Amino acid sequence: MQSNDEAPIERLVQAHIAGGASFHFLPEEGGVAACDPDGQVIAGLVAAGAQFDSNVVIFIRHLVVDPAWRGQGVGVVALGVLPQLKRAALYVGNCAANAARFYQRAGYTVLDPGQPLPFPFGKQAVLQLTNDQYPCWFYK
Repeated sequence: MQSNDEAPIERLVQAHIAGGASFHFLPEEGGVAACDPDGQVIAGLVAAGAQFDSNVVIFIRHLVVDPAWRGQGVGVVALGVLPQLKRAALYVGNCAANAARFYQRAGYTVLDPGQPLPFPFGKQAVLQLTNDQYPCWFYK
């Protein structure tokens, strides 16, 4: 992702992610941008990494695809490119229950709404979501 991709991705998140109206990239975040043949950003994945012991964990904050491009594999490709850009022991995020099948098709394990995520690194905590709009953990 190039720095000039940030503003179009921010607009996509602000328009299409519940609770994303005031979204802006944090300094530690990066991601993946997908563009149409004319160079317009049509999808974005926003993520940040953290290191626990000797393990890198990538937290996927947002994945958004312009509605006109949904169902064409753009989101799956964005998720597939992420490990090529940054190798990690774990890729994790949260999603709406109705998006679970999408993440499963992309190779992620999706937990039922409200089910905690066993976090095997650091102090081996259990992570619990409190987001009613995106209550399912997904990970790979």
